[in-house]
Amino acid sequence: MGLVLKMGEGKKGAVLKDTGIELFSCSLIKELPVKSVAPSADETYSIALEGKISKNSEGIEPTLKTIAEWANMPSGSVLALRNIEVTENTGDYTYRVYTMPLAFVFSYKETFEESEGEGRFTLVMRMKKEQNTFFNLTGGFEQTTEDARA
Repeated sequence: MGLVLKMGEGKKGAVLKDTGIELFSCSLIKELPVKSVAPSADETYSIALEGKISKNSEGIEPTLKTIAEWANMPSGSVLALRNIEVTENTGDYTYRVYTMPLAFVFSYKETFEESEGEGRFTLVMRMKKEQNTFFNLTGGFEQTTEDARA
């Protein structure tokens, strides 16, 4: 299965560009506040990505540097918001497309191994609660909304 991360600037209608980063996993996390009664408007959506950091990757390193710089921005800053799209696909079939307009970095971690000279990163992106209505998840669903109501 292939995972593709596309990023754009935090402007409405910004062009999303393929980052070319090798990703190992993608997790969707939906959380409700501990003291909440479902259904709640305070739910949050997060996407966690785990990928490879290679010291000898030409052309990809600037993108990895961009993500690390993005992770160090305060989440309240307008510059910290990015449009994100993660696609899970195999060949011509797309399983899922996660779209997060105006996402910020909630958590970022880098781990390097001395023996291999490579590392891994874990990037968790989240949207502000008032933006949750713009989160979009499409592709590969067998069940329709009519089936769910039955």
